[in-house]
Amino acid sequence: MKRSLVRREAKTVRKLPAAPATLAQPQPGGWLSFSYSHREVSLSDGKTRIRSREYRLQDGKLEAEEFDGTLDGSVYHAAVAQAHELMQAQMKTFLGVFSAFLPFKKK
Repeated sequence: MKRSLVRREAKTVRKLPAAPATLAQPQPGGWLSFSYSHREVSLSDGKTRIRSREYRLQDGKLEAEEFDGTLDGSVYHAAVAQAHELMQAQMKTFLGVFSAFLPFKKK
């Protein structure tokens, strides 16, 4: 049976009017953005000196911020002590992983 029993209506192809192409206009510098920051804490003449610099490029606009201040010398010593404690805690955690490979003590 070569003849199909289902009849289909012939469809005509219609042409749609061409819509104007609209492209989003890129904003200058909008495709690139970055941020850079630097902080420095030092002890000089018994005073803690703090410097901070931050640079940002967003929406094609470069912004810069700077800060420079002094505090009591004990602030530096407290910050260094806190950094040492944090470093020791991190090393203890890191080296604890390898403690399983160490030989046991003999009693």
